[in-house]
Amino acid sequence: MSPNNTNPQAYDIRYDVIRTVAIIFVITIHSLQLLYEASMAEGNVLSPTTLSYSLLQFVHTGVPIFVMLSGALLLAKEEPMGAFFKKRCVRLLKPFLLWSVIVFAIRYVMELDGDSLWGYLKGLAYATVYDNGAHTIYWYVFLIVTLYLFTPALRVYVHAASKGNIYFLLALMLAVEILDFCLPDTTLLAYFPVKFMIKLKFFIGGYAIVRYMQHESWYRPAVITSLIIGYAVLIVNLWCNGSEFAKDTYRLCSLLAIGIFGLLYVSIPCNVSEQRHPIIRVVKAISRYSYGIYLTHFLFISFFLRLFPGIVSALPICVEPLVMVFCVLVADTVMIHLLCKLGIRNWVC
Repeated sequence: MSPNNTNPQAYDIRYDVIRTVAIIFVITIHSLQLLYEASMAEGNVLSPTTLSYSLLQFVHTGVPIFVMLSGALLLAKEEPMGAFFKKRCVRLLKPFLLWSVIVFAIRYVMELDGDSLWGYLKGLAYATVYDNGAHTIYWYVFLIVTLYLFTPALRVYVHAASKGNIYFLLALMLAVEILDFCLPDTTLLAYFPVKFMIKLKFFIGGYAIVRYMQHESWYRPAVITSLIIGYAVLIVNLWCNGSEFAKDTYRLCSLLAIGIFGLLYVSIPCNVSEQRHPIIRVVKAISRYSYGIYLTHFLFISFFLRLFPGIVSALPICVEPLVMVFCVLVADTVMIHLLCKLGIRNWVC
């Protein structure tokens, strides 16, 4: 979606910044989880685990932000269904196929004690069909494929629906999520695909923010309130971690994700003419390679932990994620950039 301006050198940097923030959050999740698990193993229930857990809840919004960004960009477009699937599926599945083969090969040798090519192929096929793929974090690929399948129909709906109808649908989805959180065993909610509705809410919500909500007078106060309430709920969940109130983290971050995405979208200047500024070039590169970074970042995290285990364990809780994210992001971006220079960009990101 191009900004309305007369400067041909200007472009809307908001999407690149939001995508960069989201991938940084995802890297932080998998970096911080390791330290959090280590703290729990040592019996540290609150401090420094309080800070670790609080940050972990905050960065869990990375995937919802990605989903909201996809909805904002895809639902606004109009294109033939065949062209959409051909373009999106090829772009999504080719890197997924390549990195799945490589990642499962590494796991097959190092973790699964594999000794035959046939066993490797069967294991990869089984993991892809019955599991989350070659690695557990690849569940996002299956989620986004499912949302792509619904995109042509959703485009017809959102283009024909009024603003009020879209607001009602989002409110209904949020209400179902809240009821499922508070009353998980009710018969009525058993007939709702609640988990998928949560993801779909983010997908349509991203479109609604870009198309309608940002122009509303109540929008900025609403997203600030959403951010505060969402984070407060997550912190309360920390203190009630052993009680019935402690639920799945992903289902607790809706208000927080909406608040972060909404504030980023309205706070970042949309028109940037100095595209050669170093910071802008870095943001654009990370955004451009974000899918490849997502598919490979955990390899760099594992390598970093194996290479510098003493350094990582000695770092303060507030420093470790920053060091890990910086090292992984730089190394992964450089690797993807070099692979793209070889002419295989469509296969790596």
